[in-house]
Amino acid sequence: MKSNLHKIIVITVALALMFFAVSCGNSNDTSQDKTDAKETKTDAKEPKIAKEPKMIDRTKKLHINSERIDTKELVTDTRRPVTDTKELVTDTRRPITDAKDPIIVKIAAPKIFPALTFARVIKNGGFSKDIKVEFKVLNKPTDIPPIAKKESADLLFMPLNLASVLYNNGMNYQAYKILEMDLLRVVSTDPGIRSLSDLKGKEVHVFGKGATPDVLLNFMLEQNKINPQEDVKLAYKEAPQLAQLLIANKIHTAILPEPLATKCTIKNERAKIVTSYGKEISAILGFEFNITQASLMINKTFAKNNPDLVKKISALYDDEVEKLRANPLLFGELAKEQSIFGNPSLIKKIMPEVGPVIKSAYDVRHPVEEYFKILYKMNPKTVGGNIPKDDFYYIEK
Repeated sequence: MKSNLHKIIVITVALALMFFAVSCGNSNDTSQDKTDAKETKTDAKEPKIAKEPKMIDRTKKLHINSERIDTKELVTDTRRPVTDTKELVTDTRRPITDAKDPIIVKIAAPKIFPALTFARVIKNGGFSKDIKVEFKVLNKPTDIPPIAKKESADLLFMPLNLASVLYNNGMNYQAYKILEMDLLRVVSTDPGIRSLSDLKGKEVHVFGKGATPDVLLNFMLEQNKINPQEDVKLAYKEAPQLAQLLIANKIHTAILPEPLATKCTIKNERAKIVTSYGKEISAILGFEFNITQASLMINKTFAKNNPDLVKKISALYDDEVEKLRANPLLFGELAKEQSIFGNPSLIKKIMPEVGPVIKSAYDVRHPVEEYFKILYKMNPKTVGGNIPKDDFYYIEK
């Protein structure tokens, strides 16, 4: 009896599969809409196929205990790589299986330097004809955490210390690339200020209270035997406001990021760049270290499902950064077109001093850890309470 039941199951499934295979074979195009599919089934009038529904009903009456096979689902799954390529391409966190269609990679980055490195990619619509890009320019740092939480970007630029904070809160991203840039400057119109040690007894204006610029300034002052709470008066405003006040000679010394720092020296001939954070901290640590402002994070699911694509993007992005270093004016002009930055000649002027240098995050994990240690020592909250472990870094394969 069991043998007969087994034969009935096999015959039933085989005939059902034949029915759908014939229906698919009669269709001229597997990507036709549902109306075409219905017409195909109507045209199929083979006597044996017409009996198929009765055989399925008879199987139900036998009360078979084995797991029921949904033949419709089987056929749909076998056709999916052909009929559903659009979905596979647009959601790149899933494996890419159709090389004929362009792959769409979703990238988000803050304005100025992180977005600037993608200026040519944005202009061209992608890295290549096969790898297209959907790019979102972020206006402020607070736009980053919601994107990370929703995982709405495959690649996401963010300040390195913010990446550490989000890592400690379970973010599903890893550090993929590190964009090394020496962006933070001490700018002053006071001729008596020639080094950090000359800041003792002075008023210094800083942006980002409690954030990286402020925390690192306190660290550098301490290393120069200056008590930040007693020996210096620190005042806080947003960076654009500080630049305007310095240009107007309403304040004398400020911490400013590039390109605002250089802009001040152009607009006010009395203003000069005293030193940079990268130079000072390199001297303290004993090795060259550009203060890293941005990390390109990669969604872990996207990376796991698309290792070959990730490897290609790595090489292509490295090449873009080299092109930026070689031709900053071109990138500046493109950035102006895309409302990322408005002064191409200023980009050209500051590029030799700023860098940027792009490196694999895993390759520079040791200097990055030293950077995290400085932040942690000054204020553990700036890195999310803990220094990231090795799984913070994506290992390029």
